[in-house]
Amino acid sequence: MRYLCSLALVLAFTATVPVTATAQTADAGGEEIDLRRETMAAMWQRLDRLSALITESTADVSATGEQIIVQPDRMTPTEVYALVHGTEPSTDARDISDLLEHVRTLWSPGSNRGWHGSTRAEPVIWVLPAVFQRYFDDTIVASDALVAALSGDDGPAAQRAVCDLSKTCGRCHAIFRRVTHGDLKVEGNGWTGNYAACRALGN
Repeated sequence: MRYLCSLALVLAFTATVPVTATAQTADAGGEEIDLRRETMAAMWQRLDRLSALITESTADVSATGEQIIVQPDRMTPTEVYALVHGTEPSTDARDISDLLEHVRTLWSPGSNRGWHGSTRAEPVIWVLPAVFQRYFDDTIVASDALVAALSGDDGPAAQRAVCDLSKTCGRCHAIFRRVTHGDLKVEGNGWTGNYAACRALGN
């Protein structure tokens, strides 16, 4: 009888180990997905602001809601940007570069759609990681080019780099992210008219 009780306890303990491990893995995956989503949103916010560098600004309200005077004919795009957004475009560009390096580490096997239903990342990321990495590397190259252009105060190069960065982001999302109608409304709004501006720049 004692043997049977001991055996039952061992079997019960053994049976709980995989479940516990699975739950812990799922929790870790969920946290990683949440962090990945927040990082991507932070990048989008900055890229949305940087799009102002390739369009003529007509803004007369700052990010804090205060009235300001914008005179594009007397100010450089960088000066207008700083006045409207309260930060330098080079700062936003460096932030994007840093965020890209951070999000690079947030694609562990436990963070795929199978573990956490709220992710919009396509499973192909984990099926073809080398392909995903090539697209991701293209985005990093475009981001580095933007940082370099703004650091060198090269306006035309910065405009082309903003376009290149937006295109690499879009190409990656087109394959590796499930895009909803709501996403298109939000993301498309930030670039309304700017694709035409990119084409005018030869991008």
